[in-house]
Amino acid sequence: MKEQEVLLDVKQLSIAFQQKKQRVPIVHDISFSIQKGETLGIVGESGCGKSITSMSLMGLNHQTETTGDIQFEGQNLLSLSEKQWREIRGNDISMISKSQ
Repeated sequence: MKEQEVLLDVKQLSIAFQQKKQRVPIVHDISFSIQKGETLGIVGESGCGKSITSMSLMGLNHQTETTGDIQFEGQNLLSLSEKQWREIRGNDISMISKSQ
């Protein structure tokens, strides 16, 4: 059986907001991988961190502290400049959200 190529590899992702002088954790230590050709759906109750996680994967969380490792096609997304993000966002990586 042929080994599939890892497209997105998220390890120990944590996201927090800074509220006044207090750090408020939103997402704590999540990890998952997506192989090339797979689709991932993120489900959960309201307020559990689905949207903020997706926004972090897209480099759109400018108001948060994001730690961990997000590798997309072998490139660390957390180290990208805004210019680099503009080159890949929408072309190489994107998200589809369902409105209610």
